[in-house]
Amino acid sequence: MKKILYDSINMSVVNCIKNTDRKLKILDLGCGTGLTGKYLKSFISCEITGVTYSNEEAEKASKHLDKVFV
Repeated sequence: MKKILYDSINMSVVNCIKNTDRKLKILDLGCGTGLTGKYLKSFISCEITGVTYSNEEAEKASKHLDKVFV
């Protein structure tokens, strides 16, 4: 069976995040490969912790997020 990785930016989540003057701490449940977090980090000051069910996704997400848990 082929593994499916969540590898896209969730714009409905991005649109809920407001840029502020302070550094945000974001918990991304179901972070997949971390692309939503990577996108957020490109325009706001934030620390992102991701949680995913897949070791393969976690490995990819760890390149973009501050911490990742499986």
